[in-house]
Amino acid sequence: MGRTRMRTSRIEFVERTRRAAWAFGQEFRDGLLSQFKERYGVLDVPPPALIIAELLTDFIGVDLKDDPLALNVYAQTEWLDGKPRVTVNSRIHRMKGVKDPEGVKNVAMWHEGIHSVRDIDAIRLGRPGVLPGFDAPPKIVCYRQAGRAAAVSHAALAKSPAFRELLLLAERSGGRV
Repeated sequence: MGRTRMRTSRIEFVERTRRAAWAFGQEFRDGLLSQFKERYGVLDVPPPALIIAELLTDFIGVDLKDDPLALNVYAQTEWLDGKPRVTVNSRIHRMKGVKDPEGVKNVAMWHEGIHSVRDIDAIRLGRPGVLPGFDAPPKIVCYRQAGRAAAVSHAALAKSPAFRELLLLAERSGGRV
């Protein structure tokens, strides 16, 4: 019975953590889009996919780079020259299994944006007690993508005729929407 309880506790922990991360991503996105609306005095914000680079650089203060990284790395966040630097892999289009390189880059930027606000202090402060010669600046290197909650905006998708058609087809088929 103890192992079942431990397994259930772990499953519950993972699910709570996943829900909290999803909520953080949505709040992060909504907060940035609200700032965009306020700054530019607009009611309708462009789709988040079209403005993420501007949000990172102009609203968060990230130094955004598009440079080659290893083919198993989507992006990374580090602290350089007094601010967060996000590097998105310019070779994403060459990564195995990537069918939509621009979409993957978009999610990578949102994902790294979250690191640049939520985790930047851990990067900025570095690792204490590191021996000389082993003191490379710490960074977060992302091998998987988890930025979908921030990257996907239902409001932006709802403006897409293709997305609206997909929802209508799903409704007509009686399937889940």
